[in-house]
Amino acid sequence: MQTNTHTLLRVIILVVMCTFLSAASSVPNLTAASDVIVVARIVGGNNTQQSRELSFIVDHVLKGDLRPGVLVRAAVVAAAGRAQALLPPTLEAGLVFLKRVNDGSFSVLSAESGELGLRDAYLPLLPGQPAFSNPNSSPLEAVHQILVSSIERGSTDEQYLKRVVPKLSPTHSPFATMALRRWSESSSTQLRLLAIGSLVGTGDGQAVIALRADLMTSSSAPLARATAGSLHAFRNPDPQAVAALGDIARSSRQSKEVQEAVAAALQNVHTRESLPALYSLLDSPHASVRQTAIAGLSAFALQMRIPKDSADAMEALDEVLNPGRRRKLPAADAPFDTEEVRQFAHFGPFVSPADEARTSTFWKNWCAVNFGLTGAP
Repeated sequence: MQTNTHTLLRVIILVVMCTFLSAASSVPNLTAASDVIVVARIVGGNNTQQSRELSFIVDHVLKGDLRPGVLVRAAVVAAAGRAQALLPPTLEAGLVFLKRVNDGSFSVLSAESGELGLRDAYLPLLPGQPAFSNPNSSPLEAVHQILVSSIERGSTDEQYLKRVVPKLSPTHSPFATMALRRWSESSSTQLRLLAIGSLVGTGDGQAVIALRADLMTSSSAPLARATAGSLHAFRNPDPQAVAALGDIARSSRQSKEVQEAVAAALQNVHTRESLPALYSLLDSPHASVRQTAIAGLSAFALQMRIPKDSADAMEALDEVLNPGRRRKLPAADAPFDTEEVRQFAHFGPFVSPADEARTSTFWKNWCAVNFGLTGAP
């Protein structure tokens, strides 16, 4: 096996860290971690190197025991570092997630991760009355209803859509799922692509098929920004969705960012149906895409299971590479798991161009002999 262990471990750690940071600021996690959730008017804030504080007047209470009309000053918990100069606009409405501190005061659970300004501590809402379609909604469903209502009032505000649409969680909310499906057919390109991207991230095969139609007919630059992250998370082995990924992979009009994302999705799935697309990426002009294609072929040959998420990918990889944990499968169930295949199985960057060329040649020949894939990928 030719795996650069140090590089591989570093990549896996970064993936796990990014997954954790993204999950920490998701709406379901914020809702569960909060003692109080309010719709509020942001009236000011203090943002210095020493402290960050948000001031707001409560309009509606979605969770907890605060009363409407109360003025609250709450500390903003954020990473230490250079303070941001951006302060919230006066009287902007927002969803604020609060944690009660031991002394009875509140701290704001930031809606975003990292070193950010005060405006990133809450989810802004566009002007208009927040929609509560069901007064008996759970706090999570109420949050989703309010966000959906605000998004639909601002479908032409690209920056707002890019920030708020990805916060919706279709896996936790039927209401959010219905909204995303509705938006996936929107005439607003940005809203449509962000909605499709959110659905793709949950493993929605039909969303991948819809994405193919957009990617094959539009410039891929804005599409990449809207969908690349979600494609990295796609793990649905549905043959029609995999075929759609293959069409995208073989399209010469796709950017590096899109190719990398599609290659990652194909590696995640690594089914028999994904092999022609992975083969087609072996001669990509981008080294990262070629490496991911080889990893996908290696995962198929070694019968690696499809990981549940990015964190589980490390576990799934260890199960096939670690001799002490390797599954004992009958030869009929793992016909390609041979000593020669293990010699050329590879996950991660190569130590040299010669090493990559030697490994790539093996997998091209392997695809030709076992699956009749010939000619220039």
